Amino acid sequence: MPALNTGTQQEEKPVRFSGLDGVRVFEFVGLALLIALAMDAATERSFGYAWLNWRWLAWVGTLSYSLYLWQGLFAHYSGIVHVPFPFDWLATLACATASYYWVERPFLRLKRGFAPRQQLAIAAQARAAAV
Repeated sequence: MPALNTGTQQEEKPVRFSGLDGVRVFEFVGLALLIALAMDAATERSFGYAWLNWRWLAWVGTLSYSLYLWQGLFAHYSGIVHVPFPFDWLATLACATASYYWVERPFLRLKRGFAPRQQLAIAAQARAAAV
């Protein structure tokens, strides 16, 4: 017959530091560094300003929306396509670059072609409403 639990035994629980585990600490440190970089980048002669204006970093910033769209496909923790670590980043970068140059840029050019006509139409409507 199994022994009855009388309530005097307590389970050992892992020690947590007010909800901070390793991932949270990295998030906090990353956020703190980002805020420090943003404050430093406010002046043109600072390291932060120079770093944020490096050509390759500006290019990654240009691809940021495409990277956002594609990262879910290759993310190692929840991705649909399971690719080992360095190759998941490379695959994400390759897909984001291709979609930026072959899809996003042509649509941005197309948008610029419509913008003046749309502004003229809005101005014509404003003039007609004013009369």
